[in-house]
Amino acid sequence: MEFEVELIQGERKETKNVSGSLPLLKVIQESGLELDSYCGGKGTCGKCKALIKPAPSPKARERNLLENSELEEGIRLACLHTVEEDLTVEIEKGGEISILAGEEEVSCEIDNGWNRYIYDFEEPSLEDQRSYLRRIFDRGDMEETSLSAIKQLEKRREENEIVAVGKDEYLARIGSQEEILRAAGAAVDIGTTTVVVYLLDLESGRELAVDSFYNPQKELGADVISRIQAARDQKDGWRKLQRMLVEKLNSSLAGLAEKMDLETDDIYRMVFAGNTIMLHSFLGLNSEDIANSPFIPTICDQQKFSPSDPGLDINPQGEIEILPSISGYVGGDIVADMLAVDLADTENYNLLVDIGTNGEVALGKSDKIYACSVAAGPSFEGGNISEGMAAMPGAADSFEVRKDGFDYTTIDAQKPVGICGSGLLDLTAGLLKAGVVTASGSFQDKEKLPDFWRRRYERKNDIARLKLFTEDESGRERPLFFTQKDVRQMQLAKGAIRAGIEILMDRAEIGTQQIDEVYLVGGFANYLDKRHACEVGMIPEKLEDRIYQAGNGAGAGARMMLLNENLADKAADYKEKTEYLELSTSTEFQQEFTDRMSFPKLENKKIETGTG
Repeated sequence: MEFEVELIQGERKETKNVSGSLPLLKVIQESGLELDSYCGGKGTCGKCKALIKPAPSPKARERNLLENSELEEGIRLACLHTVEEDLTVEIEKGGEISILAGEEEVSCEIDNGWNRYIYDFEEPSLEDQRSYLRRIFDRGDMEETSLSAIKQLEKRREENEIVAVGKDEYLARIGSQEEILRAAGAAVDIGTTTVVVYLLDLESGRELAVDSFYNPQKELGADVISRIQAARDQKDGWRKLQRMLVEKLNSSLAGLAEKMDLETDDIYRMVFAGNTIMLHSFLGLNSEDIANSPFIPTICDQQKFSPSDPGLDINPQGEIEILPSISGYVGGDIVADMLAVDLADTENYNLLVDIGTNGEVALGKSDKIYACSVAAGPSFEGGNISEGMAAMPGAADSFEVRKDGFDYTTIDAQKPVGICGSGLLDLTAGLLKAGVVTASGSFQDKEKLPDFWRRRYERKNDIARLKLFTEDESGRERPLFFTQKDVRQMQLAKGAIRAGIEILMDRAEIGTQQIDEVYLVGGFANYLDKRHACEVGMIPEKLEDRIYQAGNGAGAGARMMLLNENLADKAADYKEKTEYLELSTSTEFQQEFTDRMSFPKLENKKIETGTG
């Protein structure tokens, strides 16, 4: 039996006839609408909210995860319900992701082999019967070509001037000056949560345009393991993962090209950075073995492919290059980070920390690099946090907490609709200093809380929580809360990262005094308060003055390798000199992780009081 489901998201409306008992989340996802499902549809994250009319009876888990006002309104979790009658389903439209604005253009020697040439044709004669192609080759720039370029030449044999684009001695394309404005390339950072695409001029190195978007695979889960499980359980699942990503990439590339009055045929070279599983999914490779001991990937070395191999809509005579990975859980994004910050340029050690769902830590000097991966979880990107969200309009991105109140800012100065990673860090550090959260991570007993916070304290389903924003203050027309579970998720994330740092320092037999610089990388890194990162114990406090926020290092490293293909040798050298420490079975790591779960005692930190 079929039922009619009307789907509404913003101005988009779509009606589908679906079979009875089909999961509602699947109906929404297959329609291409955006709906978070951090847990991969397991009913544990509470993010796949939808207004369903008529509203089905709420499940027990919904009573725990949703507010009473939401349940009364008809909001349900799409993953917990199937289609059993005609429905109207409204889904809140997401905003645009906030990416690093004003990133500096990368500085490196330009040597990628791609050039644009303008040739004046000499008029043929009985004395000069050279072929049209030979006339180009005799200029000395190129010596070989493809049939497609020859056919392009054939159409222009009567023109006096042509433009040719080539890689080293290979002629890739022929056209007019109006058709071929420049030789462009794209560097891509495939993150688990977000993807950033940079369009550059391959000859000048100038950055032309940038785009970012949610990784469309997130509908199958917030973390890589959830996606592997989803791909494994679906027919042609690995191909589906690839198709989801490649289709969105092609759309992004087309938009960037149009913005610069270019065609996608003007894009000749692409370089990709990403964690090992993301690179596998981009190539359509089965990454299931990476999820199971001994965590072996199909590929780790740097690779070059034709654009047609993964299905990219750029110039078919172009090339795509994949940065090398170090292991199944330390990927090409970390190698790109190393390139961006020149990690191993000193006799003392530099520390690199990539703060994300898959937290990676590297400690390196000129002759040796140690690296590890830690399961930091998606907390800093909005996952597993009750009001968590990505850095989008309305996200509370900073807090200044006092004993008698707090100040905050939101992205685009909108009413708060959730908390992003930088706000989560600020809020946790502030509550620690205000005595609201104890060093063990528990909320202080209600009677011991400062007056302001005691009024904001309540319990739901025996879980303590603080009302950060009232219904009137909130952009969601309901209160927004920070819960005891949110503090625990913060402890897991910061504890894992700190434990990874300590394990690498122990392996290198050094202390903080032997570390010259600390580079925090990742899209989140530029926005966090480094003082707060130290106060919650994520980074050793003695290193605070040596912290540099390097932003999207993976994107910077990918851009550098896009412009200078010789950096592939340096990337390979970083890979070869890196010793990967597998922590999943390490008793030392487990002990360190347990020890680092607690917060530092911050009673000596000054907390201001005010009138807020």
